[in-house]
Amino acid sequence: MCTLMKKGGETSPPDYLSENFQFALRLQVQAGRKLVPTALGISLIRGYQCIDPDLCLPDIRSFIEQQITLVAKGQVDHSRVVEHVLQQFKQKFIYFVKQVIEFIDLWCRTELPLMFIPYLVLE
Repeated sequence: MCTLMKKGGETSPPDYLSENFQFALRLQVQAGRKLVPTALGISLIRGYQCIDPDLCLPDIRSFIEQQITLVAKGQVDHSRVVEHVLQQFKQKFIYFVKQVIEFIDLWCRTELPLMFIPYLVLE
């Protein structure tokens, strides 16, 4: 992994950001309550699309809404829907984390980080 360094010692992780602040980093609210993604928001979506395009598509939400409708009609068991959706998101999370770790590992093994020395130290 790469560890960010600064002169005089190691950096420390930032304080936790509030949900509102995190939202503001990704989206801006314009006139008429129109949401416009920031550069960071666009970068995150592009990253998600590279790792797992399903995360950016409405298909998962649509499926869940369909299942909720069936639960409301008594046609599907609530606990089975919850179990299925949680399992689906757990698998997506595990896959996502694995892909990010592999990317970071690959990036840290290239010569690219060397241009950031003394700011990056390979562990």
